[in-house]
Amino acid sequence: MKYSWSDYCQNAQQLAASRIISLTDSTKEILCRHLPELKGAKILDVGCGTGIFTFFLDDCFQSCEICGLDYDASFVETANHNIPDQMHNQYHFVQGDGYSLPFQDEAFDLVISHTYLTSIPDPERALSEKIRVAKKGGLVVSVTAQSFQSQMCSPGNYKQADLEQMEHYLLLKNKCEAAYAQQFPPDQYFNVKAAAGIPQLFGKSGLRDITIQPIGFAFSLSDCKIPMAQKRKFIRFYFDGEKQKLQKFAEMPEFRALVSEAEISEYMRLMERQRVFQMESLGENTVWEWISGLNIMMMGTKSRY
Repeated sequence: MKYSWSDYCQNAQQLAASRIISLTDSTKEILCRHLPELKGAKILDVGCGTGIFTFFLDDCFQSCEICGLDYDASFVETANHNIPDQMHNQYHFVQGDGYSLPFQDEAFDLVISHTYLTSIPDPERALSEKIRVAKKGGLVVSVTAQSFQSQMCSPGNYKQADLEQMEHYLLLKNKCEAAYAQQFPPDQYFNVKAAAGIPQLFGKSGLRDITIQPIGFAFSLSDCKIPMAQKRKFIRFYFDGEKQKLQKFAEMPEFRALVSEAEISEYMRLMERQRVFQMESLGENTVWEWISGLNIMMMGTKSRY
């Protein structure tokens, strides 16, 4: 079976929901503070997905030409379609292989990626390609997760009736995710070992002036600093993405042998109930279910010699 990242791992809606969690104002402040103040430069974002992180960088630079590259053609199409108006920089997105970047040597002043090096089997080879297309004296950057499991700091404070619904929902969710993993094993799209090894990869890559910067995040729908429109957008993206993923896997006989039609229908029904419940529960000091996590940003300069 040929796997597609956007079909079986993380579709565009799920990707958007995950970025609402991790790409916060504080994340942008850290990035803009540590990245160089480039103007009129050429920048490459490898493994750009639908361009969310690429556009997120817009405030960090001025009048730059920013290219996003991803292997998944549907993500590239979405990114090109979603280029916002009135940005500080020019954007375009191309489909390509990160192991063999379709660019000449020393083509970019900055080569960056977000959660890319831990999503491929050979991050050392991918980092070598990023370095190849960076100019001498240019910067190579990678933002990656410290681990793949965000810490559930509180499962939330639910009323008993809501808790019973939640438990039924989670039971089916866990069963479906276990069936997903049998059809599309996680080691096909997450390189768990690479998460701890990225700093050492930079260390032996030949880059100079290497630094490591922690980027923490915490997320809750009860957080008053998150605008209500953003909270609603997260709920919509999250449940739309979950439904789309379930529908895709439900087309597979192998999946239906593990999860019955009745269970699929019930999970769909409970997802909609959870969506409605979360929309109706939005506000300060309601459920206070929250998670936290940590990313690291590795940066190194390509030698001028």
